[in-house]
Amino acid sequence: MTKQQKELIATGVLLVSLFIVIAISLKPKKSRRKSIPEIKKSEIKVEPLVLPPKEGKIRSPVPGDYAVAQKERTMLKWGIDPFYHLMKKEILQSSMLVLKGISLGEGKRGYAFINDEIVSLGDIIADYKVMEVQKNRVLLKKGTESFYLVLPEE
Repeated sequence: MTKQQKELIATGVLLVSLFIVIAISLKPKKSRRKSIPEIKKSEIKVEPLVLPPKEGKIRSPVPGDYAVAQKERTMLKWGIDPFYHLMKKEILQSSMLVLKGISLGEGKRGYAFINDEIVSLGDIIADYKVMEVQKNRVLLKKGTESFYLVLPEE
């Protein structure tokens, strides 16, 4: 037997087994559930929805009334948001500086694209002063702290 004949036999066996698996999976399965008894319409009792009386600013959740209730909730004074803090915002802004691009103009004056802002020598972004714009990096300084932002590798 040649190699080609062996491959044809193997392909045929695989196709037959595939058809068997598909045929078994398409066969309707017998339900093991007990059948649900039918209920006649005359046996169904429908009672009207009775809502409690309205007291103060509490509103009952009646369909169509949700928008009004939601609007009233937005007017409530909740105080300080425990998940938002001004210091967190400053920390996140300063720690999330991303250099997206650099352009060197005439006279070696460089421009950097950092966090959707275009900055050049002497500009301030997130409390950091731009000290230097080079071909592939930007030097930022804040007090005694200074670091380079580098273009991401592509």
